[in-house]
Amino acid sequence: MSLIEKFLKMATDDKLDIDIEPLLEGKEDKAVFEKWLKIFTELEPVAIVPALEKISNTYIMTPRDEIVLLSYVKFFEQNILKMNKLMEDNMGLFDNLMKVGKKGDKKNKEDYNGSMFG
Repeated sequence: MSLIEKFLKMATDDKLDIDIEPLLEGKEDKAVFEKWLKIFTELEPVAIVPALEKISNTYIMTPRDEIVLLSYVKFFEQNILKMNKLMEDNMGLFDNLMKVGKKGDKKNKEDYNGSMFG
């Protein structure tokens, strides 16, 4: 069973508490988990450049690590754009959150039209 499958089993069972630590089998897995948790915690959507500079100077990263990190930065960008659009439309976050669960509301199901890498 994959790590995600084990987590999902835990998350969908009301009798189990969600605890990621037991899923991490070795010291290396735990170190990687803690590294990424620290990195993600240091990133702030309002100060991406200084955070990336600090992370770049603090952690040794493989090219794959850099791709993961920049994907997370893109995630922030997309969510900020969504929030800006909500504010521009004068809809308010609360109103849109209440509409998300309603069927047939196409406005809340728009796909992101930007570039995946730019």
